[in-house]
Amino acid sequence: MPTSADAPEPVLEGAPSLPFTDPADVPCPAVGWATPASLVGPWSGSFGSSRYKSRIFRQVAERHDYLDDGTVLAVRIVRTRPSGAHSVLLPRPEEREDAVGTWSVDPSGVRELRIRSASATRVSRERVWISVEPKRRPTPTMQVRVLGRDPDGAWRGEVYFEESAPAAKHGYESRVELRFDPPLTAERSGPLTIQVRRSLRVWGGGRPATWSARERHTGVVEGDRVVLDQLPSRVPGQDERLWEAFRSFDVQELLRASDDALIALRPLNLGPARLGRNTDPPILWHDIIDEGRCTRLSSTAP
Repeated sequence: MPTSADAPEPVLEGAPSLPFTDPADVPCPAVGWATPASLVGPWSGSFGSSRYKSRIFRQVAERHDYLDDGTVLAVRIVRTRPSGAHSVLLPRPEEREDAVGTWSVDPSGVRELRIRSASATRVSRERVWISVEPKRRPTPTMQVRVLGRDPDGAWRGEVYFEESAPAAKHGYESRVELRFDPPLTAERSGPLTIQVRRSLRVWGGGRPATWSARERHTGVVEGDRVVLDQLPSRVPGQDERLWEAFRSFDVQELLRASDDALIALRPLNLGPARLGRNTDPPILWHDIIDEGRCTRLSSTAP
């Protein structure tokens, strides 16, 4: 006669039959200017922002899943809190926004991203560089704010951004041009002179405005780093829109990624996007900022 010890253990309805395991690492993408093949997959990042003279600090975490059919699925979570030394102890209300859109990359590595949500449509366009950090379990990184070297020897980059909401539209375009004397080469090290030219254009939230400046700075090349010795002396006035465009492309410190690519190392609150960890919805804040890994291939090693 069977006893209670012989009875099978109850199985909860809908419970997985196998233990949960992390998904396998994907192959590392090719290092260099972005291509459709190198962008497919989940990419995520977080950054902080505080508008000019604002008392509110916003923390934004975003996840973009680039699908190979040219569509993208997006999640954005925004945390807000008053700025100030003691505000880190205050609650951080969260707002979540799900969106869909399209993406494309041209042969020069310019990515156009169009995201549509219930509240707004956001369009961005800029050149993108893919790198793979040399760790034991490497992490692919999507670098924006990248300057490319043109045939005339100048290094140029630009950022275009526009947000359209039902009630208003605003945006900016930020262009940067660098000329090095003597010219920047792979063997170059030591001091040099850098001519920096900036051009800004903004619209929405008031009358359209433009601003431009050209300055000459001293700098130094230390290994793969190019550092300007001086802060820019000419900056936009108190137009908050021009400040946003100006700060979107900071060239105070640059990383020489290759013979034809310079990465503008942005402040920590504007860090690059990294390959995201595959997670099933719902996606929480920590799911978004959690990094994914890749399996390095000999043909893609930097």
